[in-house]
Amino acid sequence: MGVLADTLESIETELLGRTALSFKIATSRNGWEPTPTCWRCASIVGPHEIDGDGCATCRGSKLAWERAICVGGYESHIRDAVRELKFHAWRRTGRELGSEIGARIRDALDSSGIDPREAMIVPVPMTFRRRLARRVDHTSVLALSASKRSGVRIAKLISARGRPEQVGLSATARKANMRGAFRASSRAPKILRRDPKVRVLIVLDDVRTTGATLTHACRVVRTLWDGVQETSGGERGSIWIAAAAVAGDSTRRKGAEEGKPTVSAQDRQAGKEIDQELERVDLTLKG
Repeated sequence: MGVLADTLESIETELLGRTALSFKIATSRNGWEPTPTCWRCASIVGPHEIDGDGCATCRGSKLAWERAICVGGYESHIRDAVRELKFHAWRRTGRELGSEIGARIRDALDSSGIDPREAMIVPVPMTFRRRLARRVDHTSVLALSASKRSGVRIAKLISARGRPEQVGLSATARKANMRGAFRASSRAPKILRRDPKVRVLIVLDDVRTTGATLTHACRVVRTLWDGVQETSGGERGSIWIAAAAVAGDSTRRKGAEEGKPTVSAQDRQAGKEIDQELERVDLTLKG
């Protein structure tokens, strides 16, 4: 990293109120290594905890997607980057984090023998009102850089409906609150019909906490895509998810025997922490 870049970073951090180094500089200086995650559900895993059926958290469970891509756990430099993008509209660190997501998307496509031109990135949307309030569409920032790094184009297939905040809700309440939160955009069928060779749609979000948001987004995408493929006679494609971070740790094992992924105390704390930060930001902006 050059002297000029370090100088600009110092100005942004010390004079403009930035609370952390950019993602690229922070990881370069500190020798950061990403936390391993499950290829199927994105849960954090340890050595020898995953196989061809996933991990103990998701093995035997029916998920709304076929593959999960994640940079790492919601901690350390990823956590700082997500916060700076989401709560302080720092697009630079968001672009750097998005590039990391893009690199992992490209690796996953290559290992599956899928050309980037046969895939599309579908960002999880936010309402226009929230975008104005927070001054940034953080998922779009991540998606644009992920697209540039991976060579996979973006397709805005779903739109968001206004709903109550998730602040303080339990995992069950979060799922209920997400019902009806997304719908297919008016142009979505046309986008999909225009390119019937697409084999994979990658639904992208910033953090996978309980999985409720990604689950409902994927279900809307699946219903939309199945309808288009049925009328066009195309083969059923795969839906993947991608996220910058996942909350939780490798101790999430309770309930695995019943095939029901559980939410650990660390998951709940991470989700609560994100919600509380969002609430503080919204109240400040409204005030």
